[in-house]
Amino acid sequence: MKQFLRWGVLATALMVLTGVNARAQGPGSLPATKVGVVNIGLLFTKYDKAQLMKKELENDLMPLKAEAEKIKAVMKQHQEWLEKFGKDPAQIQQTEKSTKAMRDGQRALEDLDMQARKLIGKKQETQLIQLYKEIHSAVQMHAQQNGYHMIFAYGDPPDQDPFTFQNINRKMGGMDMGAAVPYYVQTGLDISNDVLGRLNPNRVGGGIPTPGVQPVNFQK
Repeated sequence: MKQFLRWGVLATALMVLTGVNARAQGPGSLPATKVGVVNIGLLFTKYDKAQLMKKELENDLMPLKAEAEKIKAVMKQHQEWLEKFGKDPAQIQQTEKSTKAMRDGQRALEDLDMQARKLIGKKQETQLIQLYKEIHSAVQMHAQQNGYHMIFAYGDPPDQDPFTFQNINRKMGGMDMGAAVPYYVQTGLDISNDVLGRLNPNRVGGGIPTPGVQPVNFQK
């Protein structure tokens, strides 16, 4: 699998080099290949519709989270009691009760976790597919209107220092698996903010979505 991926990266590099060489060959040669990149992490984070969908999922989970917090609070009381008095032979009955309460609480939390997964699992899947299609359409439209032949997607968290150990380690991990990771991008070739502008056409001052206005549906 790694060898296959590396061959894919090599083939891509050859395509890009072919475009560069075509430009150098002068009139009559094939047109140069215009390649850009887009940060999918930024688009999924700052697309207004993605934020609304995330909020919707959080609201669906709110009752379950509230119930989980109550269970954790009771478990914490029993845990604190056990740490103080659990080894006292005179408190054997309460020790057994608290120990049982801890087990029951853990099972209840596991049940709530299963309920949460069932509640949002299919909905989250549907939302992801919808967002992916809309973002893909926006990228495609921008590329076609601006002469791009190929757009590579990468996934950096927005508004963070790219040179932290965690981010560098994440990128190196992708490279080790044979993935092509943008290492240097010339100004103007990263189309992330341009695509975000297409997805959020109705933003007003400060990046706040206009109330009641839905983003453009690029599937039409």
